Amino acid sequence: MEVTACTKLVSKHVMCTRRPAPDTVPSVMALRAAPPRRLRGKRLAALLAESDNESDSDTSDERTSASLDLSNSDPEDSEDAGGRRASKRRASRVSRSNVESDSTSDYEYEESGGDGGRWSGRKRARGRGRGVRGSRPPSPHTPQWTWEDDEPFLPQAYTFDESNVGMNTSITFDDECLELSIFTKFINESLIDRVVEHTNSYFESLAANNDFLPTSRMKRWKPTNRDEIYILLAVLMLMAHGKKPSLTDYWSRDPLIETGMFAKLMSRDRFLLLMKLLHFVDAKTDPKDDSLFRIRPVYSALKSKFGEMFRPSQKLAIYESSMLWKGNMLFNEYIPSKRNRFGPKSFIVCDCKTEYILDILLYTGDSTELTRSDDLGVSGSVVQTLMENYLDKGHILYLDRWYSSPVLFAYLVEHKTGACGTVNSNRKFMPTFKKKLKKGECQSFHANNILALKWRGKRDVCMLSTVNSDTMERSNKKDRLTEEYKKKPCAVLDYNVNTHRVNDMQIVESIRKTAKWYNKFFLHLVNIASLNSYILFSIKTGEKPHVTDFLKKLIHQLIKKYCHSHEHPPPRRSRDPSTIERPVALRLTGRHFIRYLPETQKKQFSTRSCYLCRTTTMAPQKRKETRYWCEPCNKALCKVPCFEVYHTQKVL
Repeated sequence: MEVTACTKLVSKHVMCTRRPAPDTVPSVMALRAAPPRRLRGKRLAALLAESDNESDSDTSDERTSASLDLSNSDPEDSEDAGGRRASKRRASRVSRSNVESDSTSDYEYEESGGDGGRWSGRKRARGRGRGVRGSRPPSPHTPQWTWEDDEPFLPQAYTFDESNVGMNTSITFDDECLELSIFTKFINESLIDRVVEHTNSYFESLAANNDFLPTSRMKRWKPTNRDEIYILLAVLMLMAHGKKPSLTDYWSRDPLIETGMFAKLMSRDRFLLLMKLLHFVDAKTDPKDDSLFRIRPVYSALKSKFGEMFRPSQKLAIYESSMLWKGNMLFNEYIPSKRNRFGPKSFIVCDCKTEYILDILLYTGDSTELTRSDDLGVSGSVVQTLMENYLDKGHILYLDRWYSSPVLFAYLVEHKTGACGTVNSNRKFMPTFKKKLKKGECQSFHANNILALKWRGKRDVCMLSTVNSDTMERSNKKDRLTEEYKKKPCAVLDYNVNTHRVNDMQIVESIRKTAKWYNKFFLHLVNIASLNSYILFSIKTGEKPHVTDFLKKLIHQLIKKYCHSHEHPPPRRSRDPSTIERPVALRLTGRHFIRYLPETQKKQFSTRSCYLCRTTTMAPQKRKETRYWCEPCNKALCKVPCFEVYHTQKVL
């Protein structure tokens, strides 16, 4: 009876590809020692209990004798010695896994007919010690999802007040220097004064705790001021217009790569010193619970300014932006699809019509400043945080598949905000679509004023929308074979129109390599402010210049206003002989005569080192004393051949 009951259980519940032979049917003891992989935990205990109930007529002596016969049987009749060792190892593994799986009661085994079945419910996570990955219980506020496809979907209309769209009318600008006037509304003088204060105090704290070497640049430090910081920003913006291999090349005096404007604005050593000491908070404070404390004042001030200066139109979009940074940082990210693959990631909400950036949220891991919601998850909480000031106003939001979900769209519908975006087909509460669609075919469902569709173009595309119908419309593209216009769902066309400009938007980076991430992020914020200034300039004037032309005018106006009171140290003489300026017109023209060097108080026959011998690039340089010179050129030269070469050849 025992073997028969076990045979029924195994054939009924165990999935196997080949029916076992009658003489190899396992007994209950074998099933206890090495159960099949799919029968473990409480389900195995239930099967064995069912077997014990069916074999209730057997006596305990029979069961004991059967177990003794099984344990004392010939190895050739049961299994060989290696099989016994393998069985013991399997039994030990099963005993450990039974302990882990006994705490899980959500596994159910469903019959599929014949000899097999399948497991349903939660799956056990791979690996040892990871436990069971369960899902959160649904919130009582989560709507019920009953997807229908029998009737056409009629989207909900959202009313939006267009009277307040555009620039803030309460802010005035100077029309003579409009570019600078708009830029200083973001990077105002109070913000720059704060940077000046903390930069000077940071040097004082370093000087109090360190003894600098006599040759250190820190010995030549002078307190900075507001004009110098504005000139520093102008220099950094100017670097983006002509990128060079190294930072020192901007101050090079080599005629091949010389850019004299940088030396006129600021010396190289002063620039490096300012970039080293640039600070935005008190250096003595160091809160451990704030990852952004070094940039917090500037970050918070610019976030509020971005929202104050402009009132967006109805359609908004949220996307990700990354800043290039390959140094060490706790919240550094790697995004292969981005142009800047390494660096901190920011979530940005912008106006689809003008591309104006309304708000920015820097991702810092678990400490990200989010209005967290268990129902919406992390991606939905990002949307909830960025849209906090724009809900219940009739806006339409465009998202990509990382944010979109039926629960998020239901939340936006409750707050009178439309939404449209791509979505992953395996999102929670999504309807079940066909696995394979023909090219151009579309399948749609709707529930709770939300449309879910799957369309086959070049690939499968799943979308959610609350503002589009489920109809197909003609696009601007033609089929190459039939020369007919292709048809696409309304949601796909609407999404492409309102997001392609946002995806093409590029922020002009203007900073070279730096060792401090907060300096890089400060200049990243300055670049965003420059881009927003360009957009506001285009709105106010109606003109649409290229962004680089706008930035050049902005740099000119910064230099004109703040350069007059800025003290520029005289440029240092370069140690590179090839970069020393030579009066070409004077030495190659006119009349030049060789003369003796004049006498001095110490020497009657005075000598000097030959200028050409120690600076030439056509031969090995050397130091050679001479008694001759050219008085108009004020150069000491050897009689032969340096005097002739210097006054006849262009390249020395």
